[in-house]
Amino acid sequence: DTRGPFTGGLTARWLSAGTYQGHSYVVCSSSCPAYNPSQPVTVNNTNRPTITSNRAPGALYFDMSVNYKFMRGRLEAFAVATNIANKDPAQYNNGTGIGSQQTAYNGTYYDILGRTFRAGVRFKY
Repeated sequence: DTRGPFTGGLTARWLSAGTYQGHSYVVCSSSCPAYNPSQPVTVNNTNRPTITSNRAPGALYFDMSVNYKFMRGRLEAFAVATNIANKDPAQYNNGTGIGSQQTAYNGTYYDILGRTFRAGVRFKY
């Protein structure tokens, strides 16, 4: 929205829930299938590791910004706050790598920094 020299914005970022790795994992919590060379790949867990839950939860983040133009539009000050609710990233099973086992969240999709702030000045010369 623009009010004279002020401009402001509110942005919602949405990540829908889904599966983490499609069908590359065998989902089971007990009696997981053991490798059997006579079974097709879809049954064996050697090529498809087992996982207790292959669901990745959704997330909703809100960001806001404010700008102020002065000196006839030649100078603009701005401030931005991301993840204003300081929502924690969703934790879920996300692979077998050392980093993913320690963190249990995916920084590619989820906001792992929490609430952050930026401010600055833009100018035209």
